Amino acid sequence: MSIAQRFLGNQVTAEGLSKPPEANSRLHHVRRFYYDTAGSANPVQLQSLKLLVPASQIVFGTDFPFGNVGATAAGVQTSGLSPAELQGVFRDNALQFLPKYA
Repeated sequence: MSIAQRFLGNQVTAEGLSKPPEANSRLHHVRRFYYDTAGSANPVQLQSLKLLVPASQIVFGTDFPFGNVGATAAGVQTSGLSPAELQGVFRDNALQFLPKYA
Protein backbone atom coordinates (compact mmCIF):
# COMPACT_ATOMS: atom_id res chain seq x y z
CA MET A 1 0.00 0.00 0.00
CA SER A 2 1.42 3.38 -1.02
CA ILE A 3 1.61 6.44 1.23
CA ALA A 4 -1.07 8.11 -0.90
CA GLN A 5 -3.39 5.12 -0.43
CA ARG A 6 -2.82 5.16 3.32
CA PHE A 7 -3.57 8.88 3.55
CA LEU A 8 -6.35 9.19 0.99
CA GLY A 9 -7.95 5.77 1.39
CA ASN A 10 -10.60 4.90 -1.19
CA GLN A 11 -10.17 8.24 -2.98
CA VAL A 12 -7.08 6.85 -4.76
CA THR A 13 -8.91 5.33 -7.70
CA ALA A 14 -9.22 6.51 -11.29
CA GLU A 15 -12.82 7.48 -10.58
CA GLY A 16 -11.99 9.17 -7.29
CA LEU A 17 -9.19 11.25 -8.81
CA SER A 18 -11.17 12.21 -11.93
CA LYS A 19 -13.91 14.12 -10.15
CA PRO A 20 -13.69 17.16 -7.86
CA PRO A 21 -13.11 16.12 -4.24
CA GLU A 22 -15.74 16.66 -1.61
CA ALA A 23 -15.27 19.82 0.44
CA ASN A 24 -13.07 19.31 3.49
CA SER A 25 -11.99 15.82 2.38
CA ARG A 26 -8.35 14.77 2.57
CA LEU A 27 -8.02 14.92 -1.22
CA HIS A 28 -9.48 18.45 -1.19
CA HIS A 29 -6.72 19.56 1.18
CA VAL A 30 -3.96 17.68 -0.69
CA ARG A 31 -4.89 19.56 -3.85
CA ARG A 32 -4.48 22.95 -2.11
CA PHE A 33 -0.73 22.59 -1.41
CA TYR A 34 2.36 23.20 -3.52
CA TYR A 35 4.86 20.35 -3.95
CA ASP A 36 8.57 20.65 -4.69
CA THR A 37 10.76 18.35 -6.73
CA ALA A 38 13.38 17.68 -4.05
CA GLY A 39 14.03 13.95 -3.98
CA SER A 40 11.38 13.18 -6.57
CA ALA A 41 12.65 14.45 -9.90
CA ASN A 42 11.91 11.39 -11.99
CA PRO A 43 9.15 10.58 -14.48
CA VAL A 44 7.30 8.08 -12.30
CA GLN A 45 6.98 10.33 -9.29
CA LEU A 46 6.24 13.56 -11.15
CA GLN A 47 3.66 12.01 -13.47
CA SER A 48 2.03 10.35 -10.44
CA LEU A 49 1.95 13.69 -8.64
CA LYS A 50 0.21 15.20 -11.67
CA LEU A 51 -2.62 12.71 -11.12
CA LEU A 52 -3.26 14.31 -7.72
CA VAL A 53 -2.56 17.98 -8.40
CA PRO A 54 -2.19 20.16 -11.49
CA ALA A 55 1.34 20.93 -12.70
CA SER A 56 0.73 24.53 -11.60
CA GLN A 57 1.22 23.34 -8.00
CA ILE A 58 4.64 21.77 -8.57
CA VAL A 59 7.71 23.92 -7.92
CA PHE A 60 11.42 23.31 -8.34
CA GLY A 61 13.20 22.38 -5.16
CA THR A 62 16.36 20.58 -4.14
CA ASP A 63 17.79 19.46 -0.85
CA PHE A 64 20.75 21.80 -1.31
CA PRO A 65 23.39 21.59 0.08
CA PHE A 66 22.70 17.88 0.62
CA GLY A 67 21.03 17.22 -2.73
CA ASN A 68 22.49 17.41 -6.21
CA VAL A 69 21.00 20.50 -7.86
CA GLY A 70 22.15 19.54 -11.36
CA ALA A 71 20.75 16.03 -11.13
CA THR A 72 17.42 17.34 -9.81
CA ALA A 73 17.15 19.89 -12.63
CA ALA A 74 18.03 17.25 -15.24
CA GLY A 75 15.50 14.85 -13.73
CA VAL A 76 12.73 17.42 -13.91
CA GLN A 77 13.60 18.26 -17.52
CA THR A 78 13.35 14.60 -18.54
CA SER A 79 10.22 13.77 -16.53
CA GLY A 80 7.74 14.17 -19.36
CA LEU A 81 6.46 17.63 -18.47
CA SER A 82 5.54 19.94 -21.35
CA PRO A 83 7.63 23.08 -22.01
CA ALA A 84 4.90 25.22 -20.42
CA GLU A 85 4.78 22.95 -17.36
CA LEU A 86 8.58 23.09 -17.05
CA GLN A 87 8.47 26.92 -17.18
CA GLY A 88 5.95 26.79 -14.37
CA VAL A 89 7.94 24.34 -12.25
CA PHE A 90 11.21 26.23 -12.67
CA ARG A 91 9.79 29.73 -12.10
CA ASP A 92 6.20 30.75 -12.73
CA ASN A 93 4.43 28.53 -10.18
CA ALA A 94 6.51 29.89 -7.30
CA LEU A 95 5.57 33.44 -8.26
CA GLN A 96 2.01 32.65 -7.20
CA PHE A 97 3.12 32.67 -3.57
CA LEU A 98 6.31 34.79 -3.94
CA PRO A 99 4.98 37.67 -6.09
CA LYS A 100 7.68 40.15 -5.02
CA TYR A 101 10.19 38.17 -7.16
CA ALA A 102 8.18 38.58 -10.39
